[in-house]
Parts: sequence; structure tokens; C-alpha cells
Amino acid sequence: MKKALGFLSLAIAAIFSARLLMSAGCDGESNVGYHSVEIPWKSDGERLKDLSNGDAAIQYNTLCILDLKAGDMNNYLDRDSFRGSPARDTSLMIHEKVMTMMASQDPWVSSAAIRLLGNITFQKDIYFDRILRDNRPERNIQLEICHQLKSADIKDQALLRNKIIFLHMQKDWLLRCSAYGIVGMKDSCATDIFLDDFRNSADPDIRNLALMALAAHVDRSSFNVLAEAYEQASSEEVKTTILAGLLTSRDQDRALDWFFSKPKLVDSLMESIVESAADKNGPPICAKILVNALQKGWKPGTLPVNENEAIYPGEPLLYKELLEYKYSSQSNPDSVTITPNGKLVEAALLADPVLRKDWLKYESHMKPRKIPAVLEKEHLQLTNDYIARCKALIVRETGDTTLASNFEKSVWSEANTLYQTTFPKRQMKISVTLPTSN
Repeated sequence: MKKALGFLSLAIAAIFSARLLMSAGCDGESNVGYHSVEIPWKSDGERLKDLSNGDAAIQYNTLCILDLKAGDMNNYLDRDSFRGSPARDTSLMIHEKVMTMMASQDPWVSSAAIRLLGNITFQKDIYFDRILRDNRPERNIQLEICHQLKSADIKDQALLRNKIIFLHMQKDWLLRCSAYGIVGMKDSCATDIFLDDFRNSADPDIRNLALMALAAHVDRSSFNVLAEAYEQASSEEVKTTILAGLLTSRDQDRALDWFFSKPKLVDSLMESIVESAADKNGPPICAKILVNALQKGWKPGTLPVNENEAIYPGEPLLYKELLEYKYSSQSNPDSVTITPNGKLVEAALLADPVLRKDWLKYESHMKPRKIPAVLEKEHLQLTNDYIARCKALIVRETGDTTLASNFEKSVWSEANTLYQTTFPKRQMKISVTLPTSN
């Protein structure tokens, strides 16, 4: 099980933050491959006219070119400073036109329009409403819609469920499989569909997709099914994915009971649990599992930071993680930003007399400190003098002013760590190798 620890950390992060089931696309950038020809020296006003051209190929090409400029359109449409400007007026007209082009009878024009507006934040609710209701059967249209939905927070869960049902009923294998990838962690629909597929489908690919979807949306109805699947799984990757899902379960009470009943399993997962316990983006259950382990005698020193790490080697990993989350503000070392889960873990440490002493000693020694103003002032003076002398030496011996300039940059890069470093408290070390003369 220990070989799967690294994968578990990745799986937890993936399940907790996004869809697991649909890749970004065959080319790594978009769900549908697009090709376009840039016509030089065209203004956005001219491109707006091209959107109404009777040739669908010109419309498609223009949409693809505009997609490359989606960032500029976002600025013009979202920022108040552009209100009333010609650039914003043109962007508004383009946006309005492209909204209608999403329903184009040409499927490539339609999918290109859907892609372009998917990269625009303006009127996003209207956009999602339209693509969720778009049930045309063309593959490239639906694949682009799925690509846009896989990273979206959908407010209308009924519409999302209808889209899943529509995709699920398609004869096209790719569209049918895409149904599993458009449900996010915050969505609450379609668990019943996925459960039915996992239990009853004769297609192992469908069963695996359903299992992945269920792992990303563990609730009361699916918990026992996943727990049983974990016990029966022979693949370590499958087991790790299920574990990551159980750690993010919405039914926390049942999940806690399940993990508490498996102390050996919890011990093998402790590294991932510790790394997630105080993280505001980590599964909340991890903090409770860790607190339970501490209350039952688990010692933080049994899980040290790797000796090969430059920072905190050999120190308890729990202390290091808790400290970094508690003092995460780089600009203000006095600012404490510990999360509710972090507070829960720290309270468990403080409740144990031995751990309390160890933790407070560690925190006192390792927490960031402000650089004294006098030290900073004198250090800057010494550094400036050192750089000036060394640059003169380099130029004198080599005649290379570029080398002297690069030397200055490298010294300041090292020197600035004195002011930027917050973990742990370190003394500045500057190591410079001067060139030798030939």
C-alpha cells in the first residue's frame, strides 16, 4: 500500500478540485481539434463582418481566430474602465453575434462558437443554460459542450441531470462515455445512474467509468458500494482511487467509522492524511482521522520529513505542515492564518502534555520572524559595497561587463532570500565563484 501514497495524494487533489473522468482533449488544449488561418492586418470590426459572411468556412475560421483573442475580449467586457470605448462596443457586438452562432446549422461553426464563448466570462449563466439545453446529436457539438461543462459550477442541477441522461442514451460510444465526466464535486445529481451502470453494465469500460464517477461523488447511497468495491479490487490504482473518494465522502460520519475500523490502513495512509489535514483545500475528514490517531497514541515523530529535503529534514512532518499553514502569509510573519481543520489538529496536540511541549517548542523556534530594520539597512550597505568591488574585479580581469552584470543579479537573488524567507528561519549564505584569469 505504501507504494500508492504518492498517487493517493494526487488522486485526493484531483477528486477534490475537478472532474477526474474527462481529459482536456486529444491535443491537450481543447476537446475538439481546430485549425484556422490568420489573415494579416484584419481589425476586430472586419472580423465582426466576417461572422455574417455566407460562407460557413469563413465564419468558422473567424471564430477560431477570435478565440485566440478571448483574453482581450474578457478585459473589454468585464472591466469598468473600458465602458463606452470602441473596443468594448465591438466586443459586445461580437459576443451578441456569437451567441446566436452557437445554434448554427453548420456543426463546426456551432462548436467553434461554443468554444469561443466558453473562454469568455461575460453572461456565463446564459451561456451555460443554452449549452445544457442543446441536445443536437452531432458529435463535435456535444464534445465541445462536454469540454466546457467538465470544469464548470452548474447552478441548475436539473438541467445538468437532463444533459447526463441525454448523453447516456446516445448510440455514439464517445458521447455516451462523456456523460461520466461532466459532473463535478459540488454537483449532486446522477449518482443513481452511475450506481446502476456500475452494478449492471456488462461493459468493463463502462463499469470503470461509473466507478470513477462514483469515487468523485461519494454520498450515503454510494458509500457502501464503494467500500465493497475497495475490498474486492485487485488493482492498487483502483483501490487508491476509491480511497481518495472515501476521504472526500459527503457522508463523513460513515466514512469516519469506516476508516476508524481500519487502523492499519490509516497508518499506511498517514503521510497523505497529514499533508491534507491543515490544508484549506484538503478533505475535511483528514483532520478528524488525524485527531483520532493522535488521541489513540500516534506519535508525530514516527513520520519525519525526508532527510533529503532542504527544509526541515528529520523534523515531524505534521509540525512542518501545520506551521506552514498557520503562518502562510509571506508578507506579514505575525499574521496567523490557520484553517478550522488546522485548529482542530493543533487542539489535539495541545491536549497532550508531551505533544504540547514538543509542538510549542518547535513553533517557537521555527516560526517566521521579522527582519530587524537595522540589520536590513546595514546588510544592504555591505551588499552594495561587496557587489561594487567584485564587479570591478570581474571587469578588470575579464573585460566582460555582461558577466559582471549577471554576477550582480545572482548576488541579489541570494541576498533577497534574507527578506523573503519565512520557513524556516535561516541565515543568509552567499556563495560566489569568481572567474579565473587566463
